[in-house]
Amino acid sequence: MPTTRSDFAARFCAYAEANRLFKRDEPVLLGLSGGADSAVLLHLLLSAREQLGFGEVRALHVNHGLRGESADADEAFCRDLCKRRNVPLTVASVDVPAAVSETGESVEQAARRLRYEALYGAANGAAVVTAHTASDNAETVLLHVTRGSGLRGLCGIEPRRGTLVRPLLFATRAEVEAYAAEHGIAFVTDETNADPTYSRNRVRAGVMPTLKTVNPQVETAILRLCETLREDEECLRDQGQLLLECAEFEEAPGRYDREVLKPAPPAILRRALLLMLPTAVDVEKGHLEALVQLVGEGGAVTLPGGVTVKTEGDALFVANEPEDVAPFDFPAAIGVPFEIAGEPYALRLFSAKDFENCRKVYSLLSYSYCDYATIKGVLTVRSRKDGDSYRPVGRGTKTLKKLFNEAGLSAYERSKTPLLCDENGILAVDGFGCDERAKVTDQTEQVLVFAKAEMLLQMENIHH
Repeated sequence: MPTTRSDFAARFCAYAEANRLFKRDEPVLLGLSGGADSAVLLHLLLSAREQLGFGEVRALHVNHGLRGESADADEAFCRDLCKRRNVPLTVASVDVPAAVSETGESVEQAARRLRYEALYGAANGAAVVTAHTASDNAETVLLHVTRGSGLRGLCGIEPRRGTLVRPLLFATRAEVEAYAAEHGIAFVTDETNADPTYSRNRVRAGVMPTLKTVNPQVETAILRLCETLREDEECLRDQGQLLLECAEFEEAPGRYDREVLKPAPPAILRRALLLMLPTAVDVEKGHLEALVQLVGEGGAVTLPGGVTVKTEGDALFVANEPEDVAPFDFPAAIGVPFEIAGEPYALRLFSAKDFENCRKVYSLLSYSYCDYATIKGVLTVRSRKDGDSYRPVGRGTKTLKKLFNEAGLSAYERSKTPLLCDENGILAVDGFGCDERAKVTDQTEQVLVFAKAEMLLQMENIHH
C-alpha cells in the first residue's frame, strides 16, 4: 500500500521526536543535491518546522567539479527550488579531482570529505542535515562488511552525531521516491548513481536486490541491527574517551602517553585511537590495526586524506600539522583588521536590513553575528582557556572542549580558533556561531559580524 502524505509526514515527525534530532529554535542547514532524497527532505523540513520547533531552514549545494554541464544543471535546479521556496541557499564549488591528486583518496572519499567540509564551514551554529535513508544505511553497512569493519562500522549511519542530523533514516529510498511522485516534488537524477565504477553503486544494483529475495524488508532489518549495536558501541566509545583523557599529557595537549595506552583492552584502545583522529578521516580495519601496532612499537602511520600519526619517545600524536598557535588575548575594534595564524579577521557593523540582504544575495560560508545592542563593555578576541563554555544559539550550554571534540578539531585547529568576548564572557566562537544571549532577532537594529576579512569584504560589496 503506498505511503500517504499524512502517514509519511507523521513518521518523519515521530522519528525526529523519538531520536531528539532537532533542538528548539536551532537553525538547520540542509545538504541539497537536488536528488529525490534531499528534495523531499526540504519539503518535509519546511512543512514540519512549526511542529518540531527548529529555527530557520537554509540549504547548501556542493558542485563537486566532476560532471560538467550536468553538475551545472543540478546547481541551477537547486537555485530555482530554493528561490521558489524562499530558502537561503549557499553554493560551494570544490575540486574533487585536484583533491584526489593531492591526497591519493578515492573520488568517493574526496567528494565526501570536501562536501562535509563545506557543510560544516557554512553551518554557523546550525544543525547540518543530510538526506540519508535506510537504503543508504544498508549499503553503508554492507560496504563496511566487505572491508572487514568492526562494531563501529556495523552501527551504520547515526541519526544525530554532534551537529550532524539524518532525519530520513526511517524510510527507504523507494518510499521517498514514491512520496515525491505522489506529491509532485520535482528532483534531478545524478547519472553517476548508475556508474558501476563506484562500489556503492555495485552494492545498490547487485547485492541489495538479491538480499531482498531473502527478506523484502532487509533495509529496515539492517536499521534495527544498527540501533542495537549502537548502544554497545556508545558504551565502548565512552571508555575510549576516558582512556584518551587519562593518556593526554597535561603540558602537551594533543599528545598521548603510549605507556598509558598500551595496557588498555584492544576494544577500548581502538575507540581511543579513532577519537584522536580528525572526523573526516575514513579509517578501515587495516589502518586501525596499524595504529594499535604503532602504540606498542612506535614509528609512523599515514592514513587516508594524508593524515599521519607518529610517535616520539612515549608520545603518540597526529603529526602533519603546524605547531599550536600561542595563546592570544587582545582588544578588538570595529573596522580594524587583525590576524590569527596568518589569517585576517575583522569586525563590521551592519544595519539589520543590510545584513539580511547579504544573507539573501550572497553565499556566506563562514561568519558569526551578534545583536550589537546586547554587547557589554570592551570587545576582546582571545584563544580558548580550560573550562571555557558558552551557549550556542538554539542549544544548551556546552564546553568548548566538547564542541571541538564533536567537530573533530585537531589541537592546532583548537589553538587558532578565535573567541569574541565582552565583559559578560564569550559572545561568539569562530565556526560555531554566537551565544544565545546575543542572537539576532526581529527586534535587532544593528548586527555585529565577526568573520574572516575576505568574507566581510564580499558582504560589503553587496550594498556598496
